[in-house]
Amino acid sequence: MCGFGALRNCLSIIPGSLHWLSDSHIAQIKDGIYIAPFVAMVQSTWGSASGHLMSYLTSAVCIDGHDELYRQVLNWIARQHMTKTSRDLRASTQKRVYACDDSGLEDEGEDANDDVLGENEMFNFDKWASGIPPYYEPNYGWNWFWHGGRFFVIFHEKKELMSEGWSREERNLIIRRIGRNTQPIKDLLDYVKKWTLQKEKKLTRVHRPGSEGRGDEDWILQAQRPLRPMSTVALDNSQKATIVRDINDYLQPATARFYSAKGIPYRRGYLFYGPPGTGKTSLSLALAGLFGLPLYCIALKEGDLTESALARLFNALPRRCIVLLEDIDAAGLRRDIGSDTADLPAETETTDPSPQTEYAYRDKKSNISMGGLLNIIDGATSQEGRILIMTTNYKDKLDKALTRPGRVDLEIEFSLANHKQICNMFNRMYSDKYGDDEEFLQLLSKKTVLEHVDAEKVPDMAERFANALSVGGLSPAQIQGYLLIFKNQPSKALEEVEARGVDAIRCSKESERKEAEENLVNEHNVEKS
Repeated sequence: MCGFGALRNCLSIIPGSLHWLSDSHIAQIKDGIYIAPFVAMVQSTWGSASGHLMSYLTSAVCIDGHDELYRQVLNWIARQHMTKTSRDLRASTQKRVYACDDSGLEDEGEDANDDVLGENEMFNFDKWASGIPPYYEPNYGWNWFWHGGRFFVIFHEKKELMSEGWSREERNLIIRRIGRNTQPIKDLLDYVKKWTLQKEKKLTRVHRPGSEGRGDEDWILQAQRPLRPMSTVALDNSQKATIVRDINDYLQPATARFYSAKGIPYRRGYLFYGPPGTGKTSLSLALAGLFGLPLYCIALKEGDLTESALARLFNALPRRCIVLLEDIDAAGLRRDIGSDTADLPAETETTDPSPQTEYAYRDKKSNISMGGLLNIIDGATSQEGRILIMTTNYKDKLDKALTRPGRVDLEIEFSLANHKQICNMFNRMYSDKYGDDEEFLQLLSKKTVLEHVDAEKVPDMAERFANALSVGGLSPAQIQGYLLIFKNQPSKALEEVEARGVDAIRCSKESERKEAEENLVNEHNVEKS
């Protein structure tokens, strides 16, 4: 009984006195004290053993929450039978309401209520939104489902992490199945990607910088917009055909191999300039939809965007995408009196801002320096494969460092509406059959003629090319940009230089655009006649 006495003496020390406890109560407490470590040991052993069994008997694939596949899998699961039978779901009204409101595309025939008129026969948004059912998806934790005759378990995890005094959320998905072969999971993910492509083939994904929780800036899917037809862009057909053909040529796998073989950074840059409201952003959206590329939009004039955040955003870009730098003239890029960046080649790392100019300092200055932006766009560590589009209302206010060859390969001018554009806009507004007109489609169908030159003639042509430019004054980036314009027409490249000298290269960006447009129009007119 000494055990009971010792335990009772210990309990008597506790304020409030526990003398009412009987010997049987004390015996149960004593057994609990002895059993608790054993239970803890069993739980620990079972946890370790079950973990080993899980690793040995099952296979799994983890998907990071920042990956596009994470969103695709969640969207696919949300439309499966489990969301109708599961007892553990998350519901959202905002996601469904704004999906319908912004894109006009309701999910799987679930149309919103057409009875949207409130008092005085006026549209009432609350009444309209109330007719849209909530959006359901599996809650965090474990869920299971069948697909293709196979059983899968999915674990949706959310963790709160602390970093430098800031908290941020980290999410991921783990798909697991019984069996040691991950191929069925890979097949499932391939199916999800194809399902997503089919669902979103008429949508353009638009991303903007943002932060979930209080973490670092990251790309956030802001909207999925309906594809914008090229016919809705108020721009001359020859100009539209020029840039469409240029981007189409750039995106070809053969072009990527050509750039790699020649040691040229695989990037392409465009400048859209002209008065406000002339269609610069509209063309960017239309191009993204035409080529099936996601659009990543950045406004450098946003005061809270830092240089380091911008660098992280560019590093997080997918290999194939369109980056839209909006209103670059209004960014108020910070410059200090010091070193020159305007004449540095595209691959040269620049750390000092360019010299001060008459419009160097504006009322609202950016947190981003000119040198920092140039490094991010095409520095030694910048990504390749993406398309960069910069827009401006005032081309003459741009620093030459931003627009020189190697950074801007093609410039497109947007003007106020002319007679033909006005006619097209009227037709598009009032005709249900109006689409891309025949002229644009024919201009687009023209194929670039490839010129084959005997390799033995190339050294002599190179010598003539160099002699025509012997006066100097050209940077390697300018010469390289010029040669890329005629990469399939070496004789044409030589002919232009011998006829015009250095002016052929100094005006190459503008002349390329105008010449391409004139050639397209002339070819089209010849065919019509």
